Amino acid sequence: IELESAPPQAGRTVRGHHPHFQAVSKEYTGVARVEPLLQPVLREGRITAPLPSLEEIRQHRRRAMARLHPTSRRLLNPHIYKVSLGPALYELIGRLRARPGGPERNHAP
Repeated sequence: IELESAPPQAGRTVRGHHPHFQAVSKEYTGVARVEPLLQPVLREGRITAPLPSLEEIRQHRRRAMARLHPTSRRLLNPHIYKVSLGPALYELIGRLRARPGGPERNHAP
């Protein structure tokens, strides 16, 4: 997961950081596709994109679920879907945790 201002690019090596353990990171090579997780339709109370129909929402969800590995889709003992943080989001979280009154400090970054 990365900030909107620093999206990863398909075809390039992407570094992912563990969300809780500072020393754990991994490089992903051969990233074939990058897809925004958030598709804003409202900004400051105004519609910014055409609103999908209920059927379009259903179809989108079906396609997204079909892309998940079967072990992540199953309802009985599903595998954990692992998520890594991109460099910009990882740094932002580190700065927020370091601030007085910020989120818990017992986790890295």
